[in-house]
Amino acid sequence: MPISEQEPSSTTVVRSEGPVVIVGANGSGKTRLGVWIEFDSGQRNKVSRISAQKSLSMPQSVSAPSMDKARERLTFGDDLANYYGPSYSWPEDEAPVKRRMRWRDRPSTHLLDDFGALLEYLFAEEQDLSTGYRQEAALTEDRIKPPETKLDRIKRVWEEMLPHRKLEIGGNRIDAAPSDNPSATYAPTDMSDGERVIFYLIGQALSAPKNGIVLIDEPELHLHRSIQATLWDKIEAERPDCLFVYLTHDLDFAASRVAATRVCLKGYDGRRWEWFEVPENENIPEETLLEILGSRKPVIFVEGDKGSLDYFLYQKLYPGFTIAPCGGANNVVHATMSFSSFKALHRHTSYGIVDRDFKDDEEVARLRDSGVFVLDYSEIENLFLAEEVLRVISEHEHQENEFDVRFEQAKEIVFHEMNNNREKLISSITASKVEQKLKSYDAKARGKVALDSALGTLLRSIDVNDLYDRTATDIDSMIDDRDYARALRTYNNKGLLPQIAPVFGFTHQGLMDLIKKFIASGEGEDLVAALRRQAPSIPT
Repeated sequence: MPISEQEPSSTTVVRSEGPVVIVGANGSGKTRLGVWIEFDSGQRNKVSRISAQKSLSMPQSVSAPSMDKARERLTFGDDLANYYGPSYSWPEDEAPVKRRMRWRDRPSTHLLDDFGALLEYLFAEEQDLSTGYRQEAALTEDRIKPPETKLDRIKRVWEEMLPHRKLEIGGNRIDAAPSDNPSATYAPTDMSDGERVIFYLIGQALSAPKNGIVLIDEPELHLHRSIQATLWDKIEAERPDCLFVYLTHDLDFAASRVAATRVCLKGYDGRRWEWFEVPENENIPEETLLEILGSRKPVIFVEGDKGSLDYFLYQKLYPGFTIAPCGGANNVVHATMSFSSFKALHRHTSYGIVDRDFKDDEEVARLRDSGVFVLDYSEIENLFLAEEVLRVISEHEHQENEFDVRFEQAKEIVFHEMNNNREKLISSITASKVEQKLKSYDAKARGKVALDSALGTLLRSIDVNDLYDRTATDIDSMIDDRDYARALRTYNNKGLLPQIAPVFGFTHQGLMDLIKKFIASGEGEDLVAALRRQAPSIPT
């Protein structure tokens, strides 16, 4: 759904019970969208925009003007008299004045230097409230609770975020000190970027007009990742009357905003933004969903996490795709189908890859119809034991003359292990088949009798003895025929690779390190090609 810069009437209303997070890659038009919201949207006079392009030069002290003058300078960047002349009133439409005075007609790129104006406003409010409090206290002998000024609130939140530091505020100046050594004060010029930006962000949010819109471009800038979410949680809590709108490319930060409406910004062509609201999806982790939506590539959901072998390998085998790890095989299936269900919004093509894991040909075909491809190996580690893959590794290590003998030794290990673990393997496969058949229970049956009948029918259709015997025959056939390819497809034993690696002159870790090195470098193109031939062929 486009938002047009030239045609504000074409905008679409986005409703949210919490903050709005607009996520987009660099170059997707986030800042220009922020500028449009500030100057051209229907709620432009409510917007206080905190720019990513800002100076963190914090004055050591300021002279506080009147509240009216301080508000003018903070809002417009200068006195209104310099724009309108001596006779002026607050403009009905603030946008053109802010564009000219505050942003120097360059709202997307101007380096905002308003720390001084912020401090002037904060100290002006402090003086106004203090004066009013003294005047009210003079009229009664009752104790009146002192008002909490914006500077009081900034100090409280700042010290909660930086418990090892204290702020010293007084005499129109601000200093900091270590919590355990209050006398060792230091000036703003000696504060870290993080200390100054935390003060600035809290102050700007507290100074926004009542019931306003606080728009933050790159809210994570200059903040350590460990405190980003907590800081904005606290700032939002201080201004429950305001709508917070974040423009960010940081997916972790975007996912940290609880109850937020999330918008994925796909691009900007100079006139229009391409975007869509991100639907909630319980089958896909939020960080993963946002990462996928921010990419222009089709997606493959895989097992494991970002540190897993699946993620590392599939990134290399499918460079034209975004690889999205999401845990176990069931998660992959659910994520693939769920993501496909709202393709009309994101227009991404999605697939999944799962290990064979005792799946029969009928289940493999059913999954493929849902966009989930099944690796022709019981588990991904077995892929490295394929004859073609081991041959390429041997050639790289100049062992090709010894390959046939070593490969026969590898096969002997596989079939020896299968024979030793025959009972366990047959039982596991049979149990998997029973479990799969139980999924066909007729959950649409209604009434006690019908439900009981459906269960009875299902149980009578499952002949465990027959399933076991047919599985045993199949396993015995593999062992007797020494069918290596079928064995790797069926036998899920992670101990095979550690046993076979020494046959080719490696430790288990040494072989994995060599494979990863080849895959990650240009010298392993033949290995990548061999692995790709063993992996599912997925259309781009």
